Amino acid sequence: MGSPYLPPRGGNWGKLGDPDLDKMFEESLATFDPEEQAALSQKIHKRAVDNAYWVWVCHNLNPRAVSPEVKGFVPAQSWFQDLTPVMVQKPRRRSRPPPKCLLSDGPLLPRPTSISEV
Repeated sequence: MGSPYLPPRGGNWGKLGDPDLDKMFEESLATFDPEEQAALSQKIHKRAVDNAYWVWVCHNLNPRAVSPEVKGFVPAQSWFQDLTPVMVQKPRRRSRPPPKCLLSDGPLLPRPTSISEV
């Protein structure tokens, strides 16, 4: 998004040119400390929002609703979601419900599962 990344070198399609923002980008790319990267990302975000370089159409906080059958999903911290480790594991289902026992003068009850329940 910085000045050096105008097309075709990068994705700065809006042709944004801000020397202070470029400096923050360079610092964030030069550090390997996750806390420092997070702090710089917050500064970059604040500058971009405060200077209104774009009209924001949406602000996705990455809400997700995932079924318990979905395995391997890890929410991304960016717009790019890696779905390669994701799989759907359907639970085994019985073809028919288990039979019930009918007592002579009572309601239908579940079949006993052990001798101690008889």
